[in-house]
Amino acid sequence: MLDHLRKKTVSTIASVSAITVSSYGPAGIQAANLPCAAADLRLYLLVPRTSEILFNIESHPSVTATTLEWTLQGTAACISAPPAEAEPA
Repeated sequence: MLDHLRKKTVSTIASVSAITVSSYGPAGIQAANLPCAAADLRLYLLVPRTSEILFNIESHPSVTATTLEWTLQGTAACISAPPAEAEPA
């Protein structure tokens, strides 16, 4: 049964190309609509280098990603580029 739920989750995340991301930290509470791509259960966001959200993630990596249908809470990590399987088609 967990395989079924995992497949549904992967499918749901993969269908999104933009998401609202919220963070908090030294820059206060921040939210922004950002482009994204998914690879398996990982969601990759394109965060501008000058973004207050990036500043928050660097010191407090807890984030909330939201669409109209669902909300995802997790831990962010800064990387220079997403893996090839997360690149938009």
